Amino acid sequence: MVRISDILPIDRLRGYLKNAGLYFASSMIVAIIGLLLNPTMAKNLSPEDYAILGYYGSFNLLLMPLLHGCILTYYTRQYYFTEESKRDALGDTILLSMNILGAVSCLVFTGLFYIFHRTTGNSFPFFPYAVLTFVQLYISNNVNFYLAKLRITREAKTYAWFSVLQCIVTNTLVLLLVVYYKTGALGKLYATLVATVIFAIYAFRHSLVRWRIDKQILVSAFKFGLPLTISALFWYCLTGVDRLFLERLGETHELGIYNVGFAIAAYMQIFHTTISNTFEPDIFQSISENNKKKLYLIIGSTNAIIVVANLAFVVLAPYLIDILTAGRYVDSTPYARIFALHNITMAFYYTVVRLIVGYGYVKGELLIRIVGSVFSVICFYLLIEHYGFYGAAWGQVLSFAMLSLLGLVYLMFKKRD
Repeated sequence: MVRISDILPIDRLRGYLKNAGLYFASSMIVAIIGLLLNPTMAKNLSPEDYAILGYYGSFNLLLMPLLHGCILTYYTRQYYFTEESKRDALGDTILLSMNILGAVSCLVFTGLFYIFHRTTGNSFPFFPYAVLTFVQLYISNNVNFYLAKLRITREAKTYAWFSVLQCIVTNTLVLLLVVYYKTGALGKLYATLVATVIFAIYAFRHSLVRWRIDKQILVSAFKFGLPLTISALFWYCLTGVDRLFLERLGETHELGIYNVGFAIAAYMQIFHTTISNTFEPDIFQSISENNKKKLYLIIGSTNAIIVVANLAFVVLAPYLIDILTAGRYVDSTPYARIFALHNITMAFYYTVVRLIVGYGYVKGELLIRIVGSVFSVICFYLLIEHYGFYGAAWGQVLSFAMLSLLGLVYLMFKKRD
């Protein structure tokens, strides 16, 4: 019988549990604040506001990989394969490159999206909603790097304080603009942007050691990140293209209800996010050390927690949504339940992706994503055509289930070679 102490020494196990506790506590505080404020937000945001926020937010799935070229993933993986004396140069190169690449990508993407918006006759206003959404995402690059660096260096306490403080400041500004000044979706976007700017400045100053870009590191990072970037662009086909198809139905009110269900179910992703943030470095480290027992323990236990949490939400959803939306958006309950199942299949897929990336099979992950994206677009089109909004929700569940299966089969064949 394999014991946990045989895989992890007691002192190291205590360190993992302490860090996990801090990550989980900070994520729980952030989620609780969001949950407590949700009824107030529901009273002050109309279905049309939720529709606009959800629609433009869905295009972040296309923009995000272009902003950093997935070289942040290279940083988190390569950290343990890099000599300690060269780790600062690795971080500086990735951070500065992300900012330069992100600025160019954000400008080009916004321009192309404007052309797309005008030619398709979209019912939502482009300015300032699209611009605020995309610029905020670009600026958050610095925050994402800082948090990744804190996770890798095991600075869980700093990570927790930073995350909670950012949440408090952001939500305070949201309350001011949305609740007090009654500015709806526009106020929420402005509040989020201002808060992101504040914390991005702090994050950049505390992440950068020196102004330098190592060409060798940069070339290696882009070679590693290119397949992942192309793969990530196809992510939009898995969980963003549904909003594009649904907007064409012209049912703005129902799209708002759909987005409310998606947002509430997303609170359950706290378990996935927290666990991933805590153990992602350990998964890569286990792979680098060929410690299979530790690897299986991590992926098995973490996914079990995610499944149990989301199934519990499915059972309690009618009561929770009634409370969280002040009784205003109870019609979103069926959508939220389906999206909870989507959380499970998506968590499975993320686990498979980390294994594939950890073993260095990035081109294989790209192939899987391309095949899955084609399937997903066809699936969404047919399901929405015949079952409308419910078909779109179930499409997200099926897409990630199929991708998880494809990824596992691919990994099994590669490991046999």
